[in-house]
Amino acid sequence: MKTIDAFISELTNILEEKKKQCDERHNKLLKDECKDEANFERIKKNVYEIIPSFINVSKQKIKSMDASEQYDEFCNELRLKIGTIYSIWKNKLELAKENEHTENMLIEEIKLSTLDSVMKTIEEVR
Repeated sequence: MKTIDAFISELTNILEEKKKQCDERHNKLLKDECKDEANFERIKKNVYEIIPSFINVSKQKIKSMDASEQYDEFCNELRLKIGTIYSIWKNKLELAKENEHTENMLIEEIKLSTLDSVMKTIEEVR
């Protein structure tokens, strides 16, 4: 079993690489004058940038626990934190659909898709 620190390090490295890829695609798309698509990459990068704060909060929450329980509880807490923001964004998507606000729908779909990718990465790293 991995340690929490090894898990966090591996996950952080993957998130940093994904942010770097978003930056590269963003810059290329801007160069190609594809501003909307470039903005989508910026949205994805913003999602990747918030995950470390969830990691830190989750790590703080399990500090006082017995070491044997920390790893599983940390992973559960991290999924819970991400699930909370997922629910909020899902509600915003539904509201955008109700109001037929296409731009907001697309933004929320990108954010949710990116969070799905993060959750998949967490499970793979775990």
